[in-house]
Amino acid sequence: MNASFPLIKLQLRLIHQTLTDWSSFCREVTYEYTMLLVYSSTKGEARRIWAHGRN
Repeated sequence: MNASFPLIKLQLRLIHQTLTDWSSFCREVTYEYTMLLVYSSTKGEARRIWAHGRN
């Protein structure tokens, strides 16, 4: 049992690292998408697309 404990700790650390990487990745993607929307709306693109979609 003692021999497998470090392995479990290593697996937990890897899982935690993976989750951390995913959350930072999702934050970056969300940030990029938000910036893109803000940039598009300042250019009037988002309003034009939205108006076109309603017709």
